[in-house]
Amino acid sequence: MAGEPLWRISRQDLDKLMTTLDVTLARLSECALAAGAHLAVARAEASTIHYCLRDAGFILPDDETPMRLTSHTLVIVPPGRA
Repeated sequence: MAGEPLWRISRQDLDKLMTTLDVTLARLSECALAAGAHLAVARAEASTIHYCLRDAGFILPDDETPMRLTSHTLVIVPPGRA
């Protein structure tokens, strides 16, 4: 189905990923958007992490099918991608 995450991982695999990450820099931003609003995020040299805290929306990765975000969805974008 279009708009679904590329893949889902188990809670155990997510826990393992989070404990093995080597984070040297973290810049955090919170974006609260009104219904129908848009937010453009520029390309970054580092991976970016997007987390949908509540409600729903879409993330539009470069040249890919839009992915639906719902509450507690985590998206990790590779370096160099908008």
